[in-house]
Amino acid sequence: MTKEVIPEALRRRYIDSFPGKCAAFEAVIGQMAAAGADAAVVVAKLRDLAHKLAGSAGMYGFDDIGNLAREVVHAVDAGAGPQILGGLAQTLLDRLTSAQTAQDL
Repeated sequence: MTKEVIPEALRRRYIDSFPGKCAAFEAVIGQMAAAGADAAVVVAKLRDLAHKLAGSAGMYGFDDIGNLAREVVHAVDAGAGPQILGGLAQTLLDRLTSAQTAQDL
């Protein structure tokens, strides 16, 4: 199966969405640290963000980000604890930030 080539304008628009994606992951990571009784709601937010990213990143040539996002989704679905989820989410955020920086050079 060959990958469809995404027009550069669409790819650029996707890359331009990285700051918003990073901010959303930063917010969820912060909420996870202070979640307490609302932990299930925060984990659901994390899963939703990661699921969306897993579905789109590979289409735009960011396979590694898509794979990391899928790891987060699978970890949530497997019932991983907050420490594991927080670590995976931080790794994903770091990779997303790195990709954004690399594209801005």
